[in-house]
Amino acid sequence: MSALVSSQTPPRPMDTAPLIHDSWQRCYERYGLSPERVPRPDVLTQAELDAARAPTENMETLAHGELARMLGQLGSHVQLLMLADAGGTLMLVRSDPALDDVCRSALIQPGAMFSESSQGTNGIGLCIQTRMPVSVVMEDHFAQRLSGLSCTVAPIFGERGELAAVLNVTSLQPSNRMVHEIARRVVEASARRIENRSFDLRHAGRVLVRLSATGDFCDPAGEGRLALDDAGRVLDATPFTLEMLGAGPRIFGERLPGMNEIDALLRIAQSDSPVIERAGRRLSIQIDHRERRQSTYPLATGAPTAPAPFPAGRSAAPTIAQIAGADTDTQEQMRIAQRLYARGLPILLQGDSGSGKSALARALHEAGPRRAGAFVSINCAAIPAELIESELFGYRAGAFTGASKTGARGRILEADGGTLFLDEIGDMPLALQSRFLQVLSDKEFVPVGASQPVRVDFNLIAASFRDIEGMVRDKTFRADLHFRIQGAAVWLPPLRSRDDLNALIDHAFREAAMAADTPCPRLSAAARAALLRHGWPGNIRELHHVARYALALCDADEVSLDCLPPAFRSGGNRAANPQARSELDLTGVLARFEWNVTLAAHWLGISRSTLHRRMRAQGVHRPD
Repeated sequence: MSALVSSQTPPRPMDTAPLIHDSWQRCYERYGLSPERVPRPDVLTQAELDAARAPTENMETLAHGELARMLGQLGSHVQLLMLADAGGTLMLVRSDPALDDVCRSALIQPGAMFSESSQGTNGIGLCIQTRMPVSVVMEDHFAQRLSGLSCTVAPIFGERGELAAVLNVTSLQPSNRMVHEIARRVVEASARRIENRSFDLRHAGRVLVRLSATGDFCDPAGEGRLALDDAGRVLDATPFTLEMLGAGPRIFGERLPGMNEIDALLRIAQSDSPVIERAGRRLSIQIDHRERRQSTYPLATGAPTAPAPFPAGRSAAPTIAQIAGADTDTQEQMRIAQRLYARGLPILLQGDSGSGKSALARALHEAGPRRAGAFVSINCAAIPAELIESELFGYRAGAFTGASKTGARGRILEADGGTLFLDEIGDMPLALQSRFLQVLSDKEFVPVGASQPVRVDFNLIAASFRDIEGMVRDKTFRADLHFRIQGAAVWLPPLRSRDDLNALIDHAFREAAMAADTPCPRLSAAARAALLRHGWPGNIRELHHVARYALALCDADEVSLDCLPPAFRSGGNRAANPQARSELDLTGVLARFEWNVTLAAHWLGISRSTLHRRMRAQGVHRPD
């Protein structure tokens, strides 16, 4: 510990004993837990985790660099670094690969839920409860099985001080409070950097005020943030800012005292002494009053420009043309999907996670004959099995214990005259599939607790990344429902197989720059080559995450290889992926599936036409 202590002034100890005491009391009295019988954490399915990630996507992108920074500062004193959402669900976990087995056995993985109510006193749960940086050291943990580890956690706040996420470092070795008092300063600083950078992204294009009690604007960890409208009224502020100003939530919607117009604040910021005085403190200020603008540094590429796919920073949903881009196979799939939807046929969208199924469903609705009706989206994997029936079909008042006194219409009836999108239909309970099949056949259903059917008319779009045919064989998905939707199946190619990957990369960086209201830097040759080599298992979603990550780290007019996530700097390439290697050996893949082109294309994650084109290019022919 000596190296760690010598590099920093020992912090003033924080008395966490009352917080730990209160937490233990809640565990006994409110949650009914016992130290020796705390259950292992629940873990979300991959589909549930994908759905839960939406509110923390920017946080995750921004957190990668801070995890590396904390690891460098704390060294061997911590072995695990994590980001969890406001409910205690782990979103990012970083550890030494040698600890993979330990993490796996303890269910320390993305999707694991560490709330106080389910896991007893723990760092993540206590931080969420108190909204304060906390350390839970060894026997402070309520669960006996957690008493061998120690953790320090700091909150990350979002819009108007709402808790958005928590940042955690954990030691799996015997530790003490002094180490974690030092760790608390490191983690708190990293959390504030993430918080401020997220604030900047959220309020891009608005009047942004940066505050510092020291006059030093070199590190976002020491800064506060205010977002103002053009009249000088406060739209948002970080909790640290309110503390600096000696203000509370009532400041939202009001002007700063003494600042009747935005020009007064601008004059101060441009003066020789850009300082304001609040709550007896002198605070230095800087103001970012830029207008939203287009890219200053166009990305250099020889690829033809395609319609911008999957806008990342705009409120408008992408169009069918934008989703199709310049890839001929994708364009053909979009043409088929649009014709099927216009004829009222149920459509099944299939493709890897992140390939744009949800975006395509909405685009089909917006371009189709039912665009005047509602677009109702339901993620079957994100709704508890016991609630999905009432969620879909609605219920009458008093239909079951806890039911609303006024009943509920149900999402199917909300889609009447419009489009019903069932995402992850493969997660629909088997018993419910028969009821839903009847709705497709009869155009009517009986709400829960009712006796009379109601009529309904909608277009159905379903989506799944699961192997529905395999589920039918395993009898976990009804064959008759599969037949009903499989005849109108549309396959979205994975990003790695698209001909327009180069253009998609350019568009992703332009969209990320527009969302952040920053000039769009060029891509260096090394960075572009690494992006083109990557296998993109997360598809379009992963590409936009990488673009946001790179721009957050880029301080020049060129994105270098060092700005990309670590996986892109490790020398990996597309051929390192077993599936990508198999793509290169088309004869072997086709032989494996007895030259059934449909099955081989599905396994490779590409369309039939792409596979035929590659067969022609490589001179691959079916043996006589």
